[in-house]
Amino acid sequence: MKEKILRMVMFMIIVISLIAIGLIIFFNIEDAKVYVPNKAEYSANIDEKNFNSRKLFIITPKNIEKNEKVILYFHGGSYMAEATKAHWNFLEMFQNDTGNTIVMIDYPLAPKYTYKGSV
Repeated sequence: MKEKILRMVMFMIIVISLIAIGLIIFFNIEDAKVYVPNKAEYSANIDEKNFNSRKLFIITPKNIEKNEKVILYFHGGSYMAEATKAHWNFLEMFQNDTGNTIVMIDYPLAPKYTYKGSV
């Protein structure tokens, strides 16, 4: 019985190690690309600009009256994941409810980049 449990624990350690190594290799080699919704299906205008070699998205109202307020939005992901469809859905609802312009920057991800490279 002990041998069976020991084999299972060793197998789990090997699998977790292989997954961790794969993720480290992926994030060190591949720059993830930010998801941008199809502009025709989105209820706001999305302007894409470059700032210090990073993408900057400016989201402005399309069908409602725009006000002068601007919100700087940092998507979640803790430097480990790019903006997802869920982030864009949230921004669409938030922007439609407030009429504010929203600015979102595509910041670089760890472990390939650190906070020092983001400035």
